Amino acid sequence: MTHLKSHGIADTNNHDQGTNGTLVGTESNAVTEKAFGPAATANLITQRQANGHITLPAGDPAVDTDAANKGYVDEQVVSGNTWKEILLSAEQLLDGASGCVLQGILLTIPTNLQATDFITIEDGVAPETFTAVAGAPAANQFQIGGSAAVTLTNLVNAIISDGVLWSAVETAGLDAYFSGAETYQMVIYRKAYSALPDRVFGTLNGAQGDIQVVEFGTGSQDYRQESGTQSDLPSSDPAAKRFGFTRIFASLNGGDTHRIADDNTAFTWDSDDEVWQQTSQGSAVIEGNGIDITGNKVSTDVATAAAEQQYGGLVNTRTSDGSSAAGADAGFNAVQTDNSDLAINASNQLALKANSRLDRMKTDAVWESETGGDKEPTLAELNAALGTAAGDIGNKCMMIERSTAYGQVLSSGGAGGIGSTSSFWAIKIANAGALADYQLVELS
Repeated sequence: MTHLKSHGIADTNNHDQGTNGTLVGTESNAVTEKAFGPAATANLITQRQANGHITLPAGDPAVDTDAANKGYVDEQVVSGNTWKEILLSAEQLLDGASGCVLQGILLTIPTNLQATDFITIEDGVAPETFTAVAGAPAANQFQIGGSAAVTLTNLVNAIISDGVLWSAVETAGLDAYFSGAETYQMVIYRKAYSALPDRVFGTLNGAQGDIQVVEFGTGSQDYRQESGTQSDLPSSDPAAKRFGFTRIFASLNGGDTHRIADDNTAFTWDSDDEVWQQTSQGSAVIEGNGIDITGNKVSTDVATAAAEQQYGGLVNTRTSDGSSAAGADAGFNAVQTDNSDLAINASNQLALKANSRLDRMKTDAVWESETGGDKEPTLAELNAALGTAAGDIGNKCMMIERSTAYGQVLSSGGAGGIGSTSSFWAIKIANAGALADYQLVELS
């Protein structure tokens, strides 16, 4: 500690160290004597403990400038969960009485492979080798596809079907782990808990860089992007562990939560049911179904009406989709109908309800008057207008006479005019195939 003070030529000043590690001075602006202590108690200046940390008050901070102790911070962050290490894929979480976090490693194939290329998964006890072939694969073989991506898929499927100790999953969300930002990747992981030093290696005819590996076996051994080390596939057994960390069942605690790097979901350990429960959805949003993405912003997709009164307002939030069965979702906005004349059809559109009063009202029809004495529509004309099925009973429409004898044109575009002398209100009352099927009421 330093201080600046002007002194006269004959002044005498005391700068000796005080007792108990305090600083004193005889000047008017000298440091007031205060004792040092490990904790922030009254009249003590806090000093570091032997472990380098400073002890803060046990009480919660009260104002913005108060320091917060670890207990308070943990309480605010946890909120029922304990956030644990990030993982590559959800497949690394094993349920049941042997539940655990499974160790894994990340691979990609940037350049297509060649026949007899092979990759070995090794733990120092029971290695498993998978060999690339041009033709149909046998056990522990995978076929070379027309592209590196297809070959990667085939390798994943071979490990799934033939692997004894290990399995694999194909991903598309871990490209940032590779310097080449590869589109397709795969995670190889243990099927059950093991503390053995898992690693991969193999021989490639083209170049070892045809398979790129991101290893996590050194350093903190977590699965963060910055913790992985990318390299060409080793050509010989590295011997040391290259898979990331694993965690045994006995070390799991209820509320332990892992974020999944592949799709940004979160899974929490349910110790009662011994299962990993998904506790969040992924952050990826797919455009469509009412969602629009513009400039990386998500909004509702607004449709433009083709005509006035095409769309109506939303009246409520429903938990059924109109099929009378309760929906499994959390509800959605809906348009209410009277369900007597108006309903939602199979295409999820507002429509006349089948066989309702309005649905029975058919389009006005025109019947042809051939002679002056032809004053009513024929059976064929009535059938064409109102139908010939038993379900058509109850249909009704306006029948308008149109004469072809004069050849004049109506304002609607049809022939007629002077000869258009009659109109009938027609109702279908039976379906016997006779004129008696119809009740006609002459209007003019």
